[in-house]
Amino acid sequence: MVPPLEGFWWQDGVDGIDYAHKENFKWISVIRLPDFVTKEDFEWAVEEATKKKKTDFSNVEFFTYDEGECVPGREDYGNL
Repeated sequence: MVPPLEGFWWQDGVDGIDYAHKENFKWISVIRLPDFVTKEDFEWAVEEATKKKKTDFSNVEFFTYDEGECVPGREDYGNL
């Protein structure tokens, strides 16, 4: 199973969200990797995909994000 695509959105220098200036939004898309995938595994996979697909994946990065304490969203209740 591939986890869902998630997005993080923000605006630099803004406390909260300034909807009047949506052009200033910055964002990234992420897909959660299993905990056993290391940075070395990731780099190997990027290298292999670059060779096989003949595509530039130089913007892809191994990103660690700590959400802190959280509760599952409504759609996640079935996985408890």
